[in-house]
Amino acid sequence: MFLVTGTFGSPIKPQEQDFGECSALGEWYCGKSNCYEILGVEQNATLQEIRKAYRNISLTLHPDKNKAETAADGFGKVATAYEILTDNETRASYDYALAHPKEHLYNQYRFYRNRMYKEMKIPAQYTVTAVILIWSTVQYFTKEHMYQNAMNKIRKDPKYRARLRELLQEQQSASGKGRKQSGKARKLSDLTEGEKRDLEAEVDREVTVQGGRSKPALRDILVFQLLLLPWSLAKEIGRSLMS
Repeated sequence: MFLVTGTFGSPIKPQEQDFGECSALGEWYCGKSNCYEILGVEQNATLQEIRKAYRNISLTLHPDKNKAETAADGFGKVATAYEILTDNETRASYDYALAHPKEHLYNQYRFYRNRMYKEMKIPAQYTVTAVILIWSTVQYFTKEHMYQNAMNKIRKDPKYRARLRELLQEQQSASGKGRKQSGKARKLSDLTEGEKRDLEAEVDREVTVQGGRSKPALRDILVFQLLLLPWSLAKEIGRSLMS
């Protein structure tokens, strides 16, 4: 259970607070003041009206324009009210608290949830970059998985097996080696796992998989497409000018 601090700093349980009036919100939002009254606007005021009211008050109450000792404190309350009423989620939570003052725990939960989200808010450019990198990683490994599945099917094809035997014979003929003591040529079944993988790698390089299951290339990945976009556009513009 959350505890909030009362006027004199003593811990008070939420259910013991009197929320019968909007001015009894304690340390939440605009404290004991009404955020709308601080800015001099109605509760149904539009965002444009709230901004206009804030600018008008700033002309006289901003510490740079008003040297009175109370100006800084007064403008601080105005800035807090403006921040609350110009954030859609925070304003919705505040309006709900005004309309349902007896729902102590729920109102307190919404207040701290909104504040936590604002403090943890990540700049948009970081979010976009993370999404692009994650998508590109998933994109690459998905294409690699599809390519390997296609190659596994190709390796079972009789033509692929025939090419393996043909390549093995070519290698043995070229080296003059690879025969057993009996003088017979080695077969695929005579190869070690390492030799077989090397032979398959040679044949794989001769195979071209087309379409959606083709071997993934960096140029097909989103992050590299975006990095190369300026160069690609310049290249296309150059072609258009020359044609």
